[in-house]
Amino acid sequence: MTAFSFLIGSLLFAIAQCAEQNDQSSNEFDTYNADECPRVRRAWHTLSASEQDLYVSGLMQLRKNGEQNVDIDEFIAIGSVHADIYAPFLHKTSSYLFWHGYLTWELESRIRNLGGKYQCFGMPYWSFTMESGRESNPLIFESGAVGGNGDPDNYHTVNGYSWPFTTQQFWTPTDCYADTDAYPVCSLKRALRSDFVMPTAEQIAAHIMDNPLFTDFTQYSHVSGQAVHLIDGDDSLNADGDAMYEFTQSYEPIWYLFHSAIQYHQALWVDCNDYDQIANDRLQEHPEAFTAFCNAYDTCTLNENGYPNEWLQWQLDDAMHFGGKLVEHEWSYVHGNALTVRKLYHLPKWNILYDVNVDDDIYVQVKEWCQGKLNSSWFVVRDETGQRVENAYADVKDVHGKTGNYWMMLFESAVVLSLLGLYWAYKGSCGKDEKHINSSSSYYLYGSMQAISIS
Repeated sequence: MTAFSFLIGSLLFAIAQCAEQNDQSSNEFDTYNADECPRVRRAWHTLSASEQDLYVSGLMQLRKNGEQNVDIDEFIAIGSVHADIYAPFLHKTSSYLFWHGYLTWELESRIRNLGGKYQCFGMPYWSFTMESGRESNPLIFESGAVGGNGDPDNYHTVNGYSWPFTTQQFWTPTDCYADTDAYPVCSLKRALRSDFVMPTAEQIAAHIMDNPLFTDFTQYSHVSGQAVHLIDGDDSLNADGDAMYEFTQSYEPIWYLFHSAIQYHQALWVDCNDYDQIANDRLQEHPEAFTAFCNAYDTCTLNENGYPNEWLQWQLDDAMHFGGKLVEHEWSYVHGNALTVRKLYHLPKWNILYDVNVDDDIYVQVKEWCQGKLNSSWFVVRDETGQRVENAYADVKDVHGKTGNYWMMLFESAVVLSLLGLYWAYKGSCGKDEKHINSSSSYYLYGSMQAISIS
């Protein structure tokens, strides 16, 4: 083999290796009709009645399949994780956003698994900042698809009051104190909090744009995390006469729409800080993109709750703990796999794509900051007519900052530079500078966070 041939082979190997490391745009973990369609997520208020019904009817089919049995109901299995004793502690760690995002993905998966019209379902997101100024009459209740406020004369029961579904059709295994509740088949409870102030789009956007360090960005939870508690303002008393201050959120349909929004905001933060460009296997080199932390001294350090050591891990490659019944089900990813922050970091690896209108309240605030940075493997932005907005996302850029073809860039660089010099230069920059764009033009109809203190 000549030296020239060796250099050519080395260059091609480096190119292939770097392309593989850099490509964060390919699905890796989704096995639910992933080849047919991505999980396109859209704002709830932009959906038609039939599109909103895809979520609601999907939920009702899951509940029907569950036969009112807590051991086989798939919705209950997912929600039980957040009702577990470990969940309050998890909210004080760096795994918090990723952990909740996975639960949203699992419910999305169970609906897609129903097949037929559900096979391309994507979890809509609740644009909860649009509720600012109208907390007493929120938009999320307007269509009636997910029901409204609960019955004040029956412990705020939603079933049969503001939602046509009976308790037998949609039940929860908690908050069992309404007239006809009999564990585990208890009614869904919901009550708007009086004098509650929802965060504005300006507030949320400021947290996204002004905090490039992960540890600072997580302070966003102080503002966003409160929003879902607009609807759990229980003022009733339990059997012992004690006040019930909030309902269990993880059995609330709106909770998953809320967490889809949280994941949307997190995706904007990642993408518009160009952290989507970081190769997955090099995240540990970028503490600005992720730094592990725990802010519960009594648990993190003293472990006063006596948790097993394997629960007290929150580094990039540490397996997250999931309590409840989810891990018992073979269909869940965590049944036979360790789930880590590294695996969850890049949304396209889970086949998730956010489809955003140009007038989306958060997008309006961040569009200038994000100009030229939105990766089309993460986002699609559409105008008022539904057409994709050009230049709303970053094109592949060559070393001079000009838009160009990825492979042509390599070819032209090879002409200019010596093969040996190019080999080492390219190998050294692998994973840092390039965007990988999903060029597909085919997109499909999409088919509690507890309040925490990070201090």
